[in-house]
Amino acid sequence: ELFVSKILSKFMKMRVIKDAIESGTLLDLDFLSVANQMDDSSLFVGFVTKQTLRKLLDDGDIADSAVDKFYMGVHMFYTRAMQYVKSTFPLKDEFLHSARFLNFEKREEATFDAVESFVHRFPHLHALMEPHEMELLQEEFISYQLLRDT
Repeated sequence: ELFVSKILSKFMKMRVIKDAIESGTLLDLDFLSVANQMDDSSLFVGFVTKQTLRKLLDDGDIADSAVDKFYMGVHMFYTRAMQYVKSTFPLKDEFLHSARFLNFEKREEATFDAVESFVHRFPHLHALMEPHEMELLQEEFISYQLLRDT
């Protein structure tokens, strides 16, 4: 979700993204809708690129139509990037959701249930786990959660 929201934040209106996150529909967001996308002047193209475009336009080295064409390409780039992500990345994969405990910054929010789900995903691994090994794993998980950030 963080990865998707970072890409969307480059070309989508922030209110649209926030609403989708709050309603749990981020992956279903209509990113192709021009109404949901930022205006050209707000698109993320990098500071140097934006300043260069402005200078070229102010100096008369490029026409308004060239700037419009550039921004049309930026919109297309971001929408195609999102299409690729949605069609290629396993964004709704339950296995990956159960592996969220691996995110060090969110380790305190994780539960041992997620670790167990992760272990159960691999039958050959789960078959080797005796109850006392699961208890040891839980102790290690608690130690992981209590690690200091620094």
